[in-house]
This record gives sequence, structure tokens and C-alpha cells, in this order.
Amino acid sequence: MSVRVGVLASFTANPIAAYLGTGLESAGMTAAVEVGPFDQIVQGLLGPSCFADGRPDVIVVWARFEDIWARGVVPLLEGDSDAGHDQLLDICARTVGQAATAGTTMVLVLPALPALRPLGVGDAGSVHAVAASATRTREAMRAMAAGAPGVLVADAGDINEELGRRRADDPRRMAAAAIPYTEEAFAFFADRVVNLLRIARQGAAKVAVIDADNTLWGGVVGEDGAASLDLADNGPGASYRQFQGYLCALRRAGLLLALASKNNEDDAWDGFARPEMVLGRDDLASWRVSWKPKSETIADMADELNLGVSAMVFIDDSGAEIAEVTASLPEVRALRMPADPAGWFDAIAASGFLDRLAPTTSDLGRAASYTQETQRRKVRSTTSIADYLLSLGLVVSIRVPGAADLDRVAQLIAKTNQFTLGTHRHSAAEVAGLMADPSAAVRLVDARDAFGDYGTVGAFVVRGALLDTFVLSCRAMGRGVEDAMLAAAGEVAGPGIAVEFVVTAKNTPLRQWMAALGATSGGRSMVRCVAWPAHIERMESQQAGGDGAATRRD
Repeated sequence: MSVRVGVLASFTANPIAAYLGTGLESAGMTAAVEVGPFDQIVQGLLGPSCFADGRPDVIVVWARFEDIWARGVVPLLEGDSDAGHDQLLDICARTVGQAATAGTTMVLVLPALPALRPLGVGDAGSVHAVAASATRTREAMRAMAAGAPGVLVADAGDINEELGRRRADDPRRMAAAAIPYTEEAFAFFADRVVNLLRIARQGAAKVAVIDADNTLWGGVVGEDGAASLDLADNGPGASYRQFQGYLCALRRAGLLLALASKNNEDDAWDGFARPEMVLGRDDLASWRVSWKPKSETIADMADELNLGVSAMVFIDDSGAEIAEVTASLPEVRALRMPADPAGWFDAIAASGFLDRLAPTTSDLGRAASYTQETQRRKVRSTTSIADYLLSLGLVVSIRVPGAADLDRVAQLIAKTNQFTLGTHRHSAAEVAGLMADPSAAVRLVDARDAFGDYGTVGAFVVRGALLDTFVLSCRAMGRGVEDAMLAAAGEVAGPGIAVEFVVTAKNTPLRQWMAALGATSGGRSMVRCVAWPAHIERMESQQAGGDGAATRRD
């Protein structure tokens, strides 16, 4: 995956280019980074002429309060001009507009609160001075950009929060060359931007696989006994409980939690039965408590959850376990729990492994959907595949997406790895363009069955007679939903539908299905038409966004 990145800043931002380039390369994105002319943000947003090779795929927009206020009055008194506020909101509005109209992913950087405050300690007590004025502007920018199609938001305030002002600011270089930050600060913030782009383009981790002993609690339950585990209100026990609470918060945002523990199973569940535990057994989407190598148990749970191991993050206190998993499953991101559990948050934050974007509706329901999936597997194990599919009572809706669906469409395209053509990874801005293009048909796919609601699980894009995009969530594969989608795509495309797909490391399920339909990879080929599956009831929404009445089609 290649990406061209441009940087527009109110200061000399050239030092960040090398750090962005190497960081993106490490994240699997071949990168070319170009910094636009000094302090030409508005001009750069008006057209691509400031970049040598035309408009980049990604533009980072980074203004500082100090640079904007240098042209006017620093906020201090009631009635002082709000020109700086207005300029920054204008930059924000233009950034959001570019994402919507030009199909470019925009990274809007919220400016850090300035350290230079004429009132000194008195600034905190004024609603008109620097901190209050800057905070109002930052939050107005955030409100405008958050959730806007094609816009990602980064926060320059993270630099001082992480490094401290004395390590982050470089007043000598600022005076000499308008370079406000140290190399350490530029490197740190480049990592933040890279992780933001990685998540937006490749998806966040889907599962955290956690060890138990000295990771969720202090002590070894099989040796010390459940009653002796450290889950106290203070000291190390408090740190373990805080870590559990953090995991529970991530679960609410869509991260699945799994347990990989080398223990006797009864001992492990005795530990979970402790009343001080924040994380409960019911919070786990999967678990393996055995003496097998953890690489085997992780691969086993990935199969059970119908996910690739690359979607998993492994957290363990043992260096030997970390080494075994990374040697056997290099796609798994592994993180060692510090010997002092008080350092758990610093370790997680520094890795960025569990970072994620604001959750969508689908994310919020993911944990519950996997509980429903466990119930489906129980039925599947006791009956034939034909009877199983009939017993599900599947209902599938094909609908035209509305504006509120844009993030979900883009997320599906970015995050689906197993059932995808692998040819087009449309950004949110590009999806918005396709939705407005009369020559393209964009459709969303919702599904539910007797066990629960899958939510929005698929999307496809048809351009003329070409199937441009075709993605289906792994949790809905193998039940005929893919055939229903193709039947609906054929209705849009007409008698014949062509497809182009490529071989990726993860899309074997899609390739096998396409081969059975007569399609081949590496070029355009025709797909054999399929009928809507008899075991699936069809419902169609009358309005975009799925908020209208549903029509049954039998």
C-alpha cells in the first residue's frame, strides 16, 4: 500500500517528514512525504499547486496558536479581538471541506495550549486569557472536525503531555528558523499521526488476548490459590484492577477480550470468581486455559472467532511467552506487562496497539454479537449444515446508505481482510464521492437471525457492469449472505457482472468463493450469476440509511 502525504503548517515543519516516512514504511505503507511552503495553509488548501506532484492522498494540517496570534492580539482582556479564533476555525472548515470535495484524507491537528501566558499563574483564573480562549477554540475545532467524512483528528497537546514542555519546545530553533519543536517532539508526534493513519486504513485491533497470572492479578493462582491473589485496593493489586477496568472500557468500544492462561481451568475460574475482579468471565469472547503453547491457543481462538491472527494483540508478563508467540505468529502484536504493574498504562500507550477511532454503532455491539455467535456454534454442532442454515432464520436487507452510514461503509472497506476483493480501499471521502456519483451504486447489507442482530455486515459498489468493491464481515461468512449480496449486485449491474480481485495474504475465503463462481484473479473476469438463497428472507428499506419502512420480498 502506497501513500503520498503532504504537510501544511504555520511553522517550519520539515523535520517531521523523515519521521513520518519511516513510520509509515514500518506500518506497511510505502510513503512519500512532502512539506508545503512555510505558513501557507490556506493557500495549500485552496489548490494542489503548493505540492510538487499534485494533491497528496493525505494532508496534515497543523497550525499553532502562537503563530496565528503573532499577527494580532494575544487574548488577555474582555473584548479582545477573536481574530485568531476565527482564523483557526476558517482553517478547520476548509480542511473539512477539502476532505468532502477532493477525496483527500485530512489530518487536522488541534493546536497545543500555548505556554506563553502574560498573566502567568493568574491566567488560570481568567475566562478571557490564553488558556480559556485557546480551549474554546480547540473545542470548536474538534466539534467541527470530529466525525466529518475523511477527517482524522490529532492533538498536538499530546506532545507536552507526554514529553513535557522543556523536552518538547526548542526556543532557539524557533527564533532562528521558526522550528518550534525538538527532534524528539517531532518523532513522537509523527508516531501519533502514523498510528492514526494505520488504524484508519488497516483497522484497529479486534481482540486483546490476555494472560491471567501477574497480568490480570498478582500471583500464580495454581500455586498461591485464588484467595491469595493480589487484587487489593492499593499497591500492585490496585494497578491490576485499573488495567481490568481499562480493558472493560475498550470492550464497550468494540474490542473483544480473550484469555490465554497456562493453568488448570478450575483454578483460573476461581480467580475470576474473586469479588474484587473488575473483568468477569462473561466479558470474554473466547478463552483457552491449558498447558499448550500460547501460539496454538491464540491461533485456535482466531479460528473460533473467525478472525485473522493479525487482528490480535497478546498481553503477557512473561518474556518467554512473548517470544514463543512472536516467533510462531509474527503477525500478532505482543506486549509485555511490566514487572511493576503500575507501569501498565505507559506500556500500552507507548505501543499504540490498542488505539482505536471513535466507535461506530457496529463496534458498540461487537461483544454482544460474539456471545450470539457462541449460541449459533452450539446449534451447528448438533445438526446438518442445511438444517442449521434453515434454523438460523436469516433475514438480509440490501439498502442504499445515507449520510449517517458513511463511517460504517468506510470502516467495512478498510477493516475487512478475509472477504474482500483487495483492489479498492476507498477512503470515507471517496465513498462519499461514490454515493453522489449517479454512475455508481453503493449498497449496504444488514443481517439478523433468530439469535440476534448482526448489524451492518457488508457493502458493495457496482460501477456499470463492474463489481468495484465487495466486502463482508467475517462474522457473517459462510451462511449464504455473500450469495445474497452477489444476487443483489447482479440486479444492479444487469445480465452479466464483471469482477477484478487480487490475491492477498488474508482473502483466501473470497478467492475460494470466487473460483467456485468461475472468476479468476489478476484481471477482469465474469462472475456466474447466482439466485437469492432460498433459506434467507429478503427485506429492503424504502429509504437511505435504513430508517424507512421495510418491504418483505419472498
